[in-house]
Amino acid sequence: MKRNLLFHLIFCIFDASTICFRQCRVYIRQRQRYFRQCRKHTRHCQKQITLASDIGYMVRKH
Repeated sequence: MKRNLLFHLIFCIFDASTICFRQCRVYIRQRQRYFRQCRKHTRHCQKQITLASDIGYMVRKH
């Protein structure tokens, strides 16, 4: 699970403006319910990246 989560986080790290990356930084700092919450936000981030790839550009602002 940790490996899978970190793999997904890599996608978010490429765009520091994404909501999921900012949220994950907060959860990492607080160390509260990190995996459950961060996974939720990384799923959102992945959807945005998939959408951006399909359209042909990266979504930079939400």
